[in-house]
Amino acid sequence: MNWKRKAFIQNAIAKLPSDLSYRLYYFVQRCFGGLRRPYPFSRLRATAEILARIREQGRSAESRAFLEVGTGPRLNLPIALWLCGASEIWTVD
Repeated sequence: MNWKRKAFIQNAIAKLPSDLSYRLYYFVQRCFGGLRRPYPFSRLRATAEILARIREQGRSAESRAFLEVGTGPRLNLPIALWLCGASEIWTVD
């Protein structure tokens, strides 16, 4: 989808009263967005790639803090980092 169209739709939904806005946004995501066909393994693969790059630098995820920008509705990556020993994971959507 064109990013401008998506932004327009999201902004229009955001202007509705909160209760209606949340329900409508979730409905749109379930019908047209990323929640249409949840596939958790892509984010778990991303975590494995991140951890491999960290190891290439001679470091570890244990006791480290992470910032994930663009978390979205799925928390697979932050949970996987936590399971790998991260002390803190800050998520921003």
